[in-house]
Amino acid sequence: MNWDVLNDETVQNLTYGRDWIPELNMRNIAPRNIAPYTQLKLNLYRDWVFKGGIHFEDIVIKLSDHTTLYQIDSEGNPKGSVFVQGIRLR
Repeated sequence: MNWDVLNDETVQNLTYGRDWIPELNMRNIAPRNIAPYTQLKLNLYRDWVFKGGIHFEDIVIKLSDHTTLYQIDSEGNPKGSVFVQGIRLR
């Protein structure tokens, strides 16, 4: 039996302070931040190989509130930003 561990927190800022990628927190919570898995490889005769496994994950993703970047239309005018409410997914 083996374990995967995941805790990823990231944000990417532009040079003038705006967020390009808003704060994102992704955490595996099985049973905390560990995901058990097991694998099997079985050689049968000379030409047959059986491989299989199981993996359990329970991930929570949190995305903070953010405002999208504005766009420039074909005439060079900025178009408005859009507010996006954060979310928690499980």
